[in-house]
Amino acid sequence: MKKIYFILGVVLLLFPTSVYAYIDPTTTAIVAQIVIGVLITLGIFVRIFWRRIVIFFQKIRIKIFKK
Repeated sequence: MKKIYFILGVVLLLFPTSVYAYIDPTTTAIVAQIVIGVLITLGIFVRIFWRRIVIFFQKIRIKIFKK
């Protein structure tokens, strides 16, 4: 099954076709809003759980260096 996907991918890369598409500015704005929202959410998540994240990596480091 993987061979079929590989062969199909190679054929598609060897014979590209032109695509004439128009991306509406509204669509770009919506995508930008989604990306910014995800980045802000990740930043808030890291800020809230920063202490737990630091403690987690300290425990991992201690286990590695004890060996």
